[in-house]
Amino acid sequence: MIWPNQTPLTKKNHKPATYFIACFFSCIGLHSQSAVALEFPIMLKSDTSDLHINVDTGQAGQQALVYLDNQEAVSASCKIIFTNGPELPIERRVTLTANSKQIVKATLKRDVVKLKVDVTCTNAEESTNTAN
Repeated sequence: MIWPNQTPLTKKNHKPATYFIACFFSCIGLHSQSAVALEFPIMLKSDTSDLHINVDTGQAGQQALVYLDNQEAVSASCKIIFTNGPELPIERRVTLTANSKQIVKATLKRDVVKLKVDVTCTNAEESTNTAN
């Protein structure tokens, strides 16, 4: 079916090179977008010391994310270590207040093949009492 403003496709106005070039550049665009949005596996190891803390992981580009959800009535002190292959481990320490949520981020400098995340949480009140 030909629309009123459309000319029929004939040998005179058919340019296969134009279609090839348009297809080529759209494929390159799709490939470069998919390279940016690559996902990497995250191996999570968590020790919450019998505290009700939900731990989950995610990513945003070259940033690794750890979602912490403290469902306890006490504060928790958490240490998160991100290990990406030969790169030096990145350590973050946070204190979660009672019934709070927090996102911990680490920007990775190298391409990621496999990321290891170790999360260790303890009762913040007990850890300050043992330090004194």
